[in-house]
Amino acid sequence: MTPVPEPAGTRHLTLDTALAWAEVVDDRNPLHTDPEFAATTRFQRPIAHGSLLFALICDALQQGGAHHGDLTVRFRAPVPLGSTVALERDGAGVRLRCGDHRPVDVTWSPTPADPPSKEHSP
Repeated sequence: MTPVPEPAGTRHLTLDTALAWAEVVDDRNPLHTDPEFAATTRFQRPIAHGSLLFALICDALQQGGAHHGDLTVRFRAPVPLGSTVALERDGAGVRLRCGDHRPVDVTWSPTPADPPSKEHSP
């Protein structure tokens, strides 16, 4: 079994982070961007976009050397804005940690690099 690459760093998720991400992905759902609206939901405050968490996971794995592989992500619980998240190794997988909670499970399995395209061969 190939070890999971060491993930990199932590990230503090703020409302500004969510607002900027909402512009990037064109997802302005008020659950992620409007504290007053989010206060009326079961979450009580804005939560991070799942696509933002996925992007952070991909970036951290890539920084750790994971360039070719199969990635499975399971969202177990929401991540509220104001949280600091970190990726940590967990046996053969990786988990996104948020304080004492682990709201996202990540499994990465390496695959061989794609062979060079014949079109680009000398």
